[in-house]
Amino acid sequence: MNEFMIKTSFIRPTALAMLAVLLAGTAFADDAIVAKKKIGYPTLGSVERLDPALDKLIDPKAQIEKLAEGFKWAEGPVWFRRENCLLFSDVPRNTVYKWKEGNFEATEFLKPSGYTGKIPRGGEPGSNGLTVDSHGALVLCQHGDRRVARLEANHQLTPLAEHYKWRRFNSPNDLVYKSNGDLYFTDPPYGLEGNNDDPKKELMFNGVYRLAKDGTVTLLTGELSRPNGIAFSPDEKTLYVANSDPQKAIWMAYDVKPDGTIANGRLFFDSTAAVATKKGLPDGMKVDAAGNVFATGPGGVYVFTSDGRHLGTIDTGEATANCGWGGNGTVLYITANEITSVAPGQVRTASPKVCKILQFTDLHFFNTEKADDERTIDEFRKHIDLQHPDLVVISGDLWHDNPDGRGERGLELALKSFSSWGVSWTMCWGNHDLLADYQRGHDVLEKAPGSIYRGGTTHGDYRIEVRTPGGDEKSPPVLDLFFLNSNDAGLGAWQIQSLRQMTAQVAATRAKPVPAFAFFHIPILEYETRISAETLKGVKLEGVGRAKEDGSAFPALTAPHTIRACFCGHNHTNDYVVKAGDLDLIYGRSSGYAGYGGDKLRKGAKLIEIDLANGSYQQTSVFANGSKQVA
Repeated sequence: MNEFMIKTSFIRPTALAMLAVLLAGTAFADDAIVAKKKIGYPTLGSVERLDPALDKLIDPKAQIEKLAEGFKWAEGPVWFRRENCLLFSDVPRNTVYKWKEGNFEATEFLKPSGYTGKIPRGGEPGSNGLTVDSHGALVLCQHGDRRVARLEANHQLTPLAEHYKWRRFNSPNDLVYKSNGDLYFTDPPYGLEGNNDDPKKELMFNGVYRLAKDGTVTLLTGELSRPNGIAFSPDEKTLYVANSDPQKAIWMAYDVKPDGTIANGRLFFDSTAAVATKKGLPDGMKVDAAGNVFATGPGGVYVFTSDGRHLGTIDTGEATANCGWGGNGTVLYITANEITSVAPGQVRTASPKVCKILQFTDLHFFNTEKADDERTIDEFRKHIDLQHPDLVVISGDLWHDNPDGRGERGLELALKSFSSWGVSWTMCWGNHDLLADYQRGHDVLEKAPGSIYRGGTTHGDYRIEVRTPGGDEKSPPVLDLFFLNSNDAGLGAWQIQSLRQMTAQVAATRAKPVPAFAFFHIPILEYETRISAETLKGVKLEGVGRAKEDGSAFPALTAPHTIRACFCGHNHTNDYVVKAGDLDLIYGRSSGYAGYGGDKLRKGAKLIEIDLANGSYQQTSVFANGSKQVA
C-alpha cells in the first residue's frame, strides 16, 4: 500500500514531497546552487521548463524528494520555527502532522485539528491551511469547526474568526498574514458535508475575508465560486487568490487599497483547459521575495512571474494541493497525491456470453426497527437465489448515519449477512454511509468475505475489470465498471478528476476499448434536465436529489465514449431511465425496508444483464417473489 510505483491504476493516499531548490536571483542568493540530497529520500516527478528564466529560480539539477507518505489528503505545509519542523494538515483524518529533516515518517502533532465536536461526521473535517503569526503561534483554518483559530502554547485553541454578520463561515480554507497583522483568508464550502448545497451553509456565497487586528471581519469579495489559495506580493500591493473550480480553474489578482480592502480584480492566469488532461486544480500558493508566484494547479506547481508569465511547472505527476517555504526560502515543501500500484478489482462471469449484475440501493440498516432489516436481508437471499448474479453492487446508503456508533453496527450487520451469500459483491458510498473512522471502514470493506471493494486508498473511487471464465488476470477484460464516491455531496471535482484519471489509465494501457458502466449514489444534474416525454421511461414519483453537482460530471462520463450507462440510487420512489445522447442514466430500485417510500414504490432490486459480445444490456426491476418489471 505504501510502495511507490509508476505503473498504476488508482490514486493512493497523499504523499508529502519536497523540492529542494535554492531560489537564486532573489533576495536569498546571488547564484543558483544545485540541491543536494542529504538523506537519500526517493525522488519523483520533474520540472517542465517553458522559459529559460526558470533556471534562475530552480536549479536544473534540483530534484523532488518524497519525504513521507500514507496520508489521505495532505494540505497547508508551514515551517514551524518553535520546533524546527514542518507542520501540515491531513484534512480527512482531522490531524496536523509534524515532520523533521532526516525522518522518513511524520508524527502526530495535533488531533483533532479542525473538528472538535463530539458527534461523528464525514466529509473533510480537519484543518486545512496553516500559517504562523508574528509571535510564532500556529494559526489554522478549521473546516469542521468552521472558523480560524490559534493554537496556544498549552495546545488549547483560541477562535479568531467564526462569523460574518452573525452567520457562520462555510469552512475557512487558506490564509495569509499582512505585515500589519491583518489576516486574509478564503472560505469555500469544501468542509461542509454537503458542500455548496449543505443545509447548514449559512452564507449564500463563498468569500474572501480580512480579519483586522481589532477583530473586525470584512468581506473582500464573494464573486469567486471556489476561492482557495491566497498570497500577497512582496510589497503587499497585490493579493492573489486561486479559484479551484474545474469549470473556471483560474488565479485572480487584486489591488490592495490603503484601507486593506481590494479592488480591480483581474485574471492572472487561466488553467481551465488543462483540467481535462492533468490532475489537480488551482489550490495553495506562495510568493518568493522577487514576486514570483508558486501556485499549485493542474499538473503540479506552476511558476509565474509577477505579471503572469508562466515560466514552467514543477510536475509531481500527481494532484498537488499546496506548498510552503522552508530553509529560509531555499526549500519548497509540496503536499501532493501519489499514484498507487493497487490493481483494479477482478470479477469472472459464470457465462462467456453474459455478465449479470444485481444492484441493491438505499438499504439503511439500523435506521428503524430490527424487523425491517431482517426483511431486507431475507429478500436479499431470495434475490440472489433467483438471479445467480456474477456481482452484487450496493450503490450507497448501506447503513444509516452514525449516532452512537450506529453506522459501525449497520456495517457489521451487513457484512455478517453478505459473508453467507457466496457471491462477489462491492459498494459505493452514499450520503447516509457515515462513520467515525472512515479509513477503518475502507479497510473492513476490502477485507470482508466476498468483497472486491477497492476504494480504501482512493477516497472510494475505483474500477473493477470483468473477465470471462478461464484464462488468468493477464487475459483482456471484457467490461470495466467504475465506482464513484458521491457520499453526501454528489459527484464533485475530486470524483470527476478520479474518473478522468482512471479512464486515461485504461486508454493508455489497452489496445482495444471495452464497454463500461458507472455506479454512484447521488444522481447527476442530467437525471433531471434531460427528462422529456421521449427520453424518460419508468416511474418518477419524486424530484431528483442531486446535492451540489453542477453539470461537470456529465462531460467526464461521456468523454471516454465507452461508458454505456450510469446507475444511481438516493431517491427511493424513482425507478426510471433517461436517454442522454449515447449515455443512459438509470435509477436503481430502492431495496431496504428501513428506508422511506415502500408504500409508494415496491422494494426490489435492479438486474443488469450485459451482452459480452457487443456491450448491449438490459436492465430489469426484479422482486423477491420472482416477478419482474421492465422500464
